[in-house]
Amino acid sequence: MVWLLNLYVIMSVVVSVSAAFHVRLAAGVYAVLTIAAALIAGGGLKATLFWGNTAQKIGGPVVTALLVILAYWLSAGFSVGLFSYRFTGAEWGAIGFVIAFLWANQRIAARVLS
Repeated sequence: MVWLLNLYVIMSVVVSVSAAFHVRLAAGVYAVLTIAAALIAGGGLKATLFWGNTAQKIGGPVVTALLVILAYWLSAGFSVGLFSYRFTGAEWGAIGFVIAFLWANQRIAARVLS
């Protein structure tokens, strides 16, 4: 099921490049940073909760909360239009967070926790 995560990343790259060229460069940068923070937060939270040691299980949710706040703050700089649907930057980041949380596996977690 990692294909959904890959599809989200590809769509996000397209959205970021489109925002950078059609709106302004800052919108593309906001999109990239929001998406990256949301994906790292979602995958990192699952990794720390399920496969981390005690210190990671305590610190992981704290770092995740800080990354989600950062992603939400950055998400005000762009919006996404796909197939006649309109998403705010916060909604697009939340979709990435959920996808990363659900489909992160132990192989990916080994990279995060090391």
